[in-house]
Amino acid sequence: PYYSQSARRRPGQPTAVEIAVTWLAYEGASPLATASLRLLGDREAEHLYEVKRVYVHDEHRGRGLAVAALDAVERSARALGVTRLFLQTGKLQPEAMGLYERQGWHRIPCYPPYDADVLGVCYGKRL
Repeated sequence: PYYSQSARRRPGQPTAVEIAVTWLAYEGASPLATASLRLLGDREAEHLYEVKRVYVHDEHRGRGLAVAALDAVERSARALGVTRLFLQTGKLQPEAMGLYERQGWHRIPCYPPYDADVLGVCYGKRL
């Protein structure tokens, strides 16, 4: 498995300790896009990180902000010495799935707690 075995439930809200970095794009005082890097846990002395909350405000989609968000989070992960990343999305989000695949992410078996979600789709990427 890609993630240490844990309770099979959706994770709670990320805590400040778990969030390694959050990327935000602003125009003036308005946030346009975001993405975060969350520490999932440790396995065999390796920190495992998950990309979370990749979101672009509806009015600003199609401007490359999701790609910029992913790139920024990946750069931050590399700076932390992370060698692979994980993320979860859903089958009802084909635009997100297409984005991740275009950016070099590969589908992997879903890891706990997402493996119990029949609509869940998980991706991994080596950095």
